[in-house]
Amino acid sequence: MDSTAALLLAVGAMLIMRGLLAERGIIWKDEDEDNE
Repeated sequence: MDSTAALLLAVGAMLIMRGLLAERGIIWKDEDEDNE
């Protein structure tokens, strides 16, 4: 398997997981709650 393809797959999976977690307010949206 080409290293570039593996890297793209890893990055894609990370972005998908990060997006799913962000929807639940686990990662980035926690900072927004602190401001209120």
